[in-house]
Amino acid sequence: GFDHLFFVALMGVAAAFTARPFAAPAAYLLAMLAGCAAISAGIVLPATELVVVASLIVLGGVVLSGRSLPMGATLGLFALFGLFHGAAFGGTISGQEGGVGGPVFVGYLIGLAVTQYLIAIGAGFVLRRVLGATAATSMEARLAGAAVAGVGVFLALELAEGPIVALLAA
Repeated sequence: GFDHLFFVALMGVAAAFTARPFAAPAAYLLAMLAGCAAISAGIVLPATELVVVASLIVLGGVVLSGRSLPMGATLGLFALFGLFHGAAFGGTISGQEGGVGGPVFVGYLIGLAVTQYLIAIGAGFVLRRVLGATAATSMEARLAGAAVAGVGVFLALELAEGPIVALLAA
């Protein structure tokens, strides 16, 4: 969904202002693949959708702040959120393609990883080379962070809506 797309694009924006802009998204992708594998192996991660929503708010807030994280923190954050995004993807894949064989599943994951990597790198490239943002403090980067954090807040409210309505109806 768009929540994953927004996170991947913003990850590329955040990575563009690190010492290793091509390696940072790879941490996300490796963890995303591990999350997909975990779900397909029957390992369930708790509160997957909640963490995916939190990833939008947290990374959006970091980028909105105009600060670039140290490389270790960037890799850790990308990997943590990648694990949960991967679990969400894995759950979707299992639900829709439950009967596919291993080679089809592996091919799908390779395609997903390549596509997401290109989106992340492309977003960072557009921000730096096309829009001319030269630092994490640039208005373009900060606006991207604000937009994604806003989407995260909206999705958090949607997640909370069901339980709130249930409490009011009780």
